[in-house]
Amino acid sequence: MNKNGPKGSHFDIYPTKFLIHGYGQNGQSYWVLTARNAYLNKIEPHNVVIVDWAKGATNYETAAANTKKLGELIGQYIIDNEIELEDLQLIGFGVGAHAAGQAGKYVANVTGQYVGRVTGLDVASPKFELDSVPPESKFQKTDAIFVDAIHTNVQKWGYKVPIGHVDWYVNGGDVQPGCPTLDVPDTDVCSHLRVNDLYVESINYQAPSYECTVTFENGQSVVTKVPFGRQVVFGQKVNEYERGNYTINTNSVPKYLPRFKFIGLK
Repeated sequence: MNKNGPKGSHFDIYPTKFLIHGYGQNGQSYWVLTARNAYLNKIEPHNVVIVDWAKGATNYETAAANTKKLGELIGQYIIDNEIELEDLQLIGFGVGAHAAGQAGKYVANVTGQYVGRVTGLDVASPKFELDSVPPESKFQKTDAIFVDAIHTNVQKWGYKVPIGHVDWYVNGGDVQPGCPTLDVPDTDVCSHLRVNDLYVESINYQAPSYECTVTFENGQSVVTKVPFGRQVVFGQKVNEYERGNYTINTNSVPKYLPRFKFIGLK
């Protein structure tokens, strides 16, 4: 991304997606390129912007400290290029989710208008999910018109508490089926990374998720499906008027999302 993007230039009037990787990743990371291709191969044209901030995300400490500045740079780029806010979605993974939220805040503070959607993929918890950290310094449901979050590793890397208009706790939100793997032998890291694959699959596939309650016992999250509760589409294709907490059980290998018919609301 060129932080000095051409002032007054215009994107095509299509939905625009910003993809913001996490720490230790870069703009060529597999999930980023796979998500880009999934959007660009859709029948409806899309603009896709990959935010490569690898030099500012070499380790967790550095990345966490840089999220506010990165968000401001992204926000200014959005304003300079007069990107249509209603059709704009900022998608961030881990610490990148906080940068997405900061970009949404920046745009709102400068223009008085909100971006359409901010999506957090297992939003990073360490150094952020603390009472001492002010709300304006972390991911919030006020960062966009619609904010959604997917939780896949609540016990270590990801946020425990609901933080969006819609929150998904995948397989209870902690250890994901099939983790660890030969490629990723750490169970928590494997579960944290799994969110990327799940979200990419959701770009082209509608899988059902189910209303749930989220409580905490001795610091552990307890996710309970609500009997006869609401059913909503998981991930990208969710109706942005939905609200609440939802759960979904997935497979241990690709195709991770369950392959059965979505039957709508109950």
